[in-house]
Amino acid sequence: MDFINKVWQLTTLRISPEVLPYHRVYLLMGIVFNFVLSYLVTLLIPVTEVKLEFSPFIAMAMKAVNLFFLGFFLYLILRLFKKSDRFFKLFLAIIWGTLLIELVNLAISMTPAFVQYLFDVKLATNIGFAVLFNLIVYASIAWMIVFMGHIFRFGLDVSRFKGIWIGIGYILVSGMFSIIIFGNPFEGLV
Repeated sequence: MDFINKVWQLTTLRISPEVLPYHRVYLLMGIVFNFVLSYLVTLLIPVTEVKLEFSPFIAMAMKAVNLFFLGFFLYLILRLFKKSDRFFKLFLAIIWGTLLIELVNLAISMTPAFVQYLFDVKLATNIGFAVLFNLIVYASIAWMIVFMGHIFRFGLDVSRFKGIWIGIGYILVSGMFSIIIFGNPFEGLV
């Protein structure tokens, strides 16, 4: 439980990634939990009004590619800044931190579907709710960007501003890389 508390403090920008223990079991658990979360999200998507056409196994393959890309990106950027010895802790911090943020996002994004199901209310027609929900979604995206910037700031010994830009760069390149390999799962929605 102490480890999860440290990860939560890390995602809320209270501590740096160096505080996390160097423990391979935590890394393996984080990777497994990321795959489990990807699988569960694809099972929960039919509950919402979003219609995505990919299986849980494609989602898990996407997660595998994203984790590989994260490792490759971290390796390259740490070599560039001559900080290769920090790879394990940064990889551990990003895997667990993004997992916690994604869990919070999942809870937020599933709330409308459960409210509609439990109370038989159409929230999609409520403009105020839609605006509030979109603000929460944008805030969670900003949280992910700031979190990644925080990790890169301490991991590379750069300013907060540079860390955030490196985080934005990683998120954009990772997303494009995923779309190139798997296609755009939101293509029919827009």
